[in-house]
Amino acid sequence: MKSSIFFHIFKNNMGFKHYNGLKIVAVVGVIVAIATPTIAKYVKQHGLGLLFLLKLSAVLLVTVLVIALVFFLLFILFRLLFGGNTGTKEEHAEREHEERCIALGERAFDACRRASRDEAGYQKTWKKPKNTEVQQAIWGSHSVEIPNLFEILLTAWEKGERDTELALQLMYVSWDLGEQCYDHYTSQLRKLDEQTLIQGFQQPYEYLGGHRSENCTLLLTASHMISLFYYRTGLTFNDAEMCLKRFFNICPEGIPVAEFEGRGEFGDYFIHIIGHRSL
Repeated sequence: MKSSIFFHIFKNNMGFKHYNGLKIVAVVGVIVAIATPTIAKYVKQHGLGLLFLLKLSAVLLVTVLVIALVFFLLFILFRLLFGGNTGTKEEHAEREHEERCIALGERAFDACRRASRDEAGYQKTWKKPKNTEVQQAIWGSHSVEIPNLFEILLTAWEKGERDTELALQLMYVSWDLGEQCYDHYTSQLRKLDEQTLIQGFQQPYEYLGGHRSENCTLLLTASHMISLFYYRTGLTFNDAEMCLKRFFNICPEGIPVAEFEGRGEFGDYFIHIIGHRSL
């Protein structure tokens, strides 16, 4: 996890990133180069032989390794004790938002799990889009069999066929495609680039109200997608945090897993995340 202590230790790279490690190696090399003729002369004058050289080399090697280990452990200890304040104010703020998002997200999905235990008789609050092509793409067969699913959803969206389910489905597909190789889809999806996918997330997100939305499903799913891979959305941990705070304000008991059933891959993914079945 990005916020782990070892990430923070090496993120600012006190070490090889700034070539300090190479400098140390260079200094050791120079010392060895200077000392070697002197040692060789001493051995020759006293007739100590090859065995002595081997023993001396072994002793020097062990000494260097022990010293290096001691310095490394001291360095780690120093970073653990005094390294928590490294980085700019912006980096601190981002880490704080990230940590709060992780904690809030865990609470949100725990609430959904609790709600799912009492979901008997629950009535779903969503309905399929009227567009039959969109319905066929999402519910007619498994969407992985439809390589142009994103284009079908985006085309319907650009034609003005705006509704909640199409918005949520387009957000999810745009975000999910972010992990794919864009070049793989270039010939099939109108020369898609990263910005096109980001817009495919942001426009429906804003249409549904963003972090001020009244839609609990939007707030929960958007916060998860943003906090997990924010760069696929063009948003920040702050946006995810605001979504989660809004979610707890209007839906403190969570969303039962039944709300996601029958909603194609979008629903299956969040059923999996909530933890009621593995895909």
